[in-house]
Order: sequence, then C-alpha cells, then structure tokens
Amino acid sequence: MTEWIEVTTEDGPNGGATKRVPKAWDEYNQRAKHALQTLRDQFGDKPGFTGSGLETGDQAIAGYTVFQPVVHVEDDLAAEIPDEIDGVPVRIEPPKEEGVGLDSFFTS
Repeated sequence: MTEWIEVTTEDGPNGGATKRVPKAWDEYNQRAKHALQTLRDQFGDKPGFTGSGLETGDQAIAGYTVFQPVVHVEDDLAAEIPDEIDGVPVRIEPPKEEGVGLDSFFTS
C-alpha cells in the first residue's frame, strides 16, 4: 500500500501550499536533488562541464514521474561521470551551446 505525505510546494507569508504525494516519490526526488548537488560539487569546475539540472525522468512511483539529474559535458569528461548516484540514474547529455535558451530569445 502506498504511504502518502504532505509536502510544501510553495512558501508564503501565511504559510505554504502543500500537496499530497507518495512518500517513496518524495524520498526518491530528495535523493535525485542530492545526486545533482554531488555532481555539481565533483565536476562543476572541471573543463567540459557546461550545465546540469533536474529533468523529468523515465521512472514513475505510484503514477508520479520522478526527477533525474542531467549533466551536459564534453566527451572527455563524460567517462568520469557515474551512471548513478545513490540508486538514481544520471543522464549525460552533449554540452550546452552558448546562447541557447530563453535568454538568447529575448535579447535577439
């Protein structure tokens, strides 16, 4: 049986908005956030590391899609990135190009 918990989704002056989610989903996503921070700490200053973040993963827990850490790196650095951290798979993507994204869209 799925265990459910309330998590804060938004903080505000009069408290926060909450959402009821599966406990296992929340725990997994906390591990994904920790894995992302570990990747940033270990590789963020290395040449060839061009970006990182959390994106929607391929797995779901109790019907809720989990997050997955994603790193954008050059091929030389990709071999050093672990496949997973604490049971959370890491997705390796090609380097981000400069000027790609909303910032370049709005300044063009």
